[in-house]
Amino acid sequence: MHLGVLNTKGQQAFDKEGDGKLYSDELLLITTAVYHLRISGGDIRITTDLPNTDPLGDKETEICSRVPGRLRYASRVDFFKLLQLQHLLPESFVRRPLKDRFIEITPYNRDNYIQVGRQVVRVVGAHAQVNTKVQQMLDFCLFEILDNVLIHSGYPEAFRGNGWCSAQYFPGAHEIRLMVADTGIGIHRALSGPGGSKYRALSEKQALCKCVEKGVTNGEGMGFGLYATKEFIRLNQGELLIYSGGHYALLQKGRFRVKPGAYWPGTVVYLRIRTNLSVDYSSFMPEDYPLAEDFEYFYGGEP
Repeated sequence: MHLGVLNTKGQQAFDKEGDGKLYSDELLLITTAVYHLRISGGDIRITTDLPNTDPLGDKETEICSRVPGRLRYASRVDFFKLLQLQHLLPESFVRRPLKDRFIEITPYNRDNYIQVGRQVVRVVGAHAQVNTKVQQMLDFCLFEILDNVLIHSGYPEAFRGNGWCSAQYFPGAHEIRLMVADTGIGIHRALSGPGGSKYRALSEKQALCKCVEKGVTNGEGMGFGLYATKEFIRLNQGELLIYSGGHYALLQKGRFRVKPGAYWPGTVVYLRIRTNLSVDYSSFMPEDYPLAEDFEYFYGGEP
């Protein structure tokens, strides 16, 4: 397991706060990596600067989790709980559902993905003066990404996949940071793997380039979700990172490119969305798509 994706994320200056703190999206990557190692049968040793910490597992793989001065935040987003270290750091705070500016690092599958997705949208709507069209596109793109994980990450068994989600609103920067990660088969295998796929000959790099084009699919979907997400982020002047296998695709400052990177088993999708910039989605969404009506139906009656 290689967590070089953390370095890639840092090099692209995604940490706008500049305080060196690991926020929920970076902590999600560590959590997902540990989960992958555990289900793969790897021996794990977790060392921390917490008092009275006994090694967990054996000595072949070592993951250091050091967050000096940031323990409360990491605990609040369930980082230690998901690493099975909660017994070392009893909670000394009161949880405030829907009153914080984030959701916890949350595992999801086909049974709870609707609940998880709507929780993200509700947290954003409750704490941010977010443009309505941005909220509508956030809801659409988020569920498209969650669906992609469920459908494709466990291929060939649709809806057997599972993933992890985190989101946080940063009022000072007027932005939302959202991450969805899985340790499934990855975009290259999902796109080229089905028998008879016209994308079988694509390289991993080419698959990342193609996956954001309109109509590109392995037959299990419509090939519209990542395309719409890319167009939304481009018009919103935000940032999009898609990391899968040994390559990552980055949309930043209106420029889209694919580069080689450290290996990630599965797919990571990261969005940085500007909350104070409206988006006219009529240029890429179907004219008859009931985006506003769907959003009003699911969220309109909430305070």
